Amino acid sequence: MPEIAAISLVGAIVTFIAVNWNLYRVHQSFKQSNYEILNHNLSQVGKYWSLEQGRVLEMKPEENFESMRMKDYQKSTRSAFVFGTLMIFLSWLGFLIFAIYFLSTNKWVKSRLEQRIFSSDLVKNKNLSQNQIQNLLQELESLTG
Repeated sequence: MPEIAAISLVGAIVTFIAVNWNLYRVHQSFKQSNYEILNHNLSQVGKYWSLEQGRVLEMKPEENFESMRMKDYQKSTRSAFVFGTLMIFLSWLGFLIFAIYFLSTNKWVKSRLEQRIFSSDLVKNKNLSQNQIQNLLQELESLTG
């Protein structure tokens, strides 16, 4: 029985490390320059890219870029923390589930809209006009169907 406890403890520790690494990645993704440039451009037309939802959202009139960013950051970190904490208690099974989740959300399941937006001028050029931003958004959304 001590062997099983030791194996479970090692699995929980490995899962804990993976979960904390993921939390760090979530935190860092909000500091990336392409994300900031994208949201700077989108905020000019009253929109916002949500990392939590992986899509463009309309900003409410009473909100600004920073308040939307803070809400999105809190939701992203909270969901990563809660899910990760649950996986720690499942030890190696939790690590396997977490690995599948991590790979699917970071590698396998990127929408065509997200791929096109993050390779467009919306993340490369901070000096776009409102008209250019709206035209790029319409073009990108029409391409993804």
